[in-house]
Amino acid sequence: MTFLGKLLTVLNVVLSLGILAVALASFTNPVDFSDNAPKEGNPPGLFKVRSEKIRDAWERVPPALLAVAKAQKGLETLRFYDDAHVFFKAELKKLETDATKDDPVQVVKYNGALPEIDPTKPHGVVMEPLVENGKPVVLKSIAFYEAENKRLLTEIPKAQDRFLAAAVRDVEETTKRLPHKDKGGVDELGLHLRMTAAEFKVAQAREEYARIAPLWINAHLEAEQAQLRRAALEARLAELKKLDKGR
Repeated sequence: MTFLGKLLTVLNVVLSLGILAVALASFTNPVDFSDNAPKEGNPPGLFKVRSEKIRDAWERVPPALLAVAKAQKGLETLRFYDDAHVFFKAELKKLETDATKDDPVQVVKYNGALPEIDPTKPHGVVMEPLVENGKPVVLKSIAFYEAENKRLLTEIPKAQDRFLAAAVRDVEETTKRLPHKDKGGVDELGLHLRMTAAEFKVAQAREEYARIAPLWINAHLEAEQAQLRRAALEARLAELKKLDKGR
């Protein structure tokens, strides 16, 4: 016998032993292909296990279909909002940069508490001009008002400087008015000096009033006491006169 024949014989013996081991394992541990329920420690039949898996999978199909339908409806809603996003994005762009005097900013028209849907544009709403106190209000873009605000901020210091210069010039011109004589030959002070003199007189008058007020109160009380004393003396004098006449 050649070497190849010996090798094939050995392989045949090994393969036979392997098949014998598989056959013994299948005989000692048989696979139950029936739909028997598990009992007395025996596992359920393979058909029963597979049928239960199929039943469980089939029971999950209707909820999955409902979820798919709900997702499709949500997708349609997202598409609607996507179209609405395009509409409002254009309106925001107009509000930010594109609004002009001829094409001013418009506001959303409300039907009760909800915006009114535009029948010609289901993804948009009805826009109307802004009205305040019965009069239309023309609003330009935010960019226009921001630029105008910056321009005004640069103009404010200039206006403040002009106002301060005018105030200083006014004070200087008023202070330069020296005492002079009017047409009647009466001495007259300038406006600024007269104001200063009047303020000084007012301060003096207040000081004099504060000093005289207590004296006036004392004098008033003393006068009342003197009147009372005079009345008492006159009454006593009248009594003495009556006594003198009787004697």
